[in-house]
Amino acid sequence: MGVTDEEVRDYAIYLGVDLPYEEYLLPIAKEALLAPLPPQWVEHVSASGDVYFYNKEKDESLRKHPLEDYYRDLIKAAQAKRAFQEKEAESKGGAGSGGAAVVKDANIERADLHEEVRRKSSGVLGFENTPIHEASRVVDAGVTIEEMEEMETYLGVDLFKEPDLLIWVYRAVVAPVPEPWEEHYDAEGKPYYYFPPADRSTRKHPYDAYISQKIAACRSEGKAVSDNTHMLKVCSAN
Repeated sequence: MGVTDEEVRDYAIYLGVDLPYEEYLLPIAKEALLAPLPPQWVEHVSASGDVYFYNKEKDESLRKHPLEDYYRDLIKAAQAKRAFQEKEAESKGGAGSGGAAVVKDANIERADLHEEVRRKSSGVLGFENTPIHEASRVVDAGVTIEEMEEMETYLGVDLFKEPDLLIWVYRAVVAPVPEPWEEHYDAEGKPYYYFPPADRSTRKHPYDAYISQKIAACRSEGKAVSDNTHMLKVCSAN
C-alpha cells in the first residue's frame, strides 16, 4: 500500500512532529503509517463507519492503531537525540568533559542491570552532563535516566561516541513482551521470559537479538552523527 507525501506529513503532525522544523522525522511517520498490525489484531469498521482494532485473543478493542504509542515514543527518542546533538554542537564537545562515563561490562545480564549500574554510577561526577540526561529532558514516557543508562551498558553502547544509537537504546527499554512469550520473575525478583510452545525460558528479552542486530547494522553502515535523515531511514526500519 502506497501513501502520499501529504498523508505522511499529516500523520507526522498527528504523532507530535513539529513541521516544517522536524522533517527529519518523516521517515518514522511513514513507517508508522504503513506499520502492519501485530499478531492477533484485526481491523474493523463500526456501524457508524469508524475504524477500530480488535484483539481476538484478549477480546480487547482500540480506536487507535496498536503500535501508535510505540511510534510516538520512538519520535520522542529521536527528538531527544537531536536535542542532545544540538546542545553538544553548541558546547563544542563540552558534554563529555564533566566526568567519566559509566564503565561498560559485556558480561552483565539484563536481570542484573539495575543493581550493577547503580553500583558503577554511584559517585560518578558529571552524570548530569551525560547524553542520557539530556535525552530525558525531552523523552517523557515513563522512562527514567537510570533505565536508559543501564540499557546503554547492557547493549554495549557509548552514547558519547554513538548518539545516533539513542533510538535503539530507548526502543530496548520500552520493548513489549511479544505474544506468546510471557514475562515472569524468579525468587530473587529477577525477570525471565518463558516461551510456552517450546517450553523453554531465557533471561534475555525476546527482542534483544533483534535490537542488537539493528545496532550492528547501524554501526556497519558508518552512520555519521550529523546525517540525521539518512540515519533514521536505516536505524528505525523494522
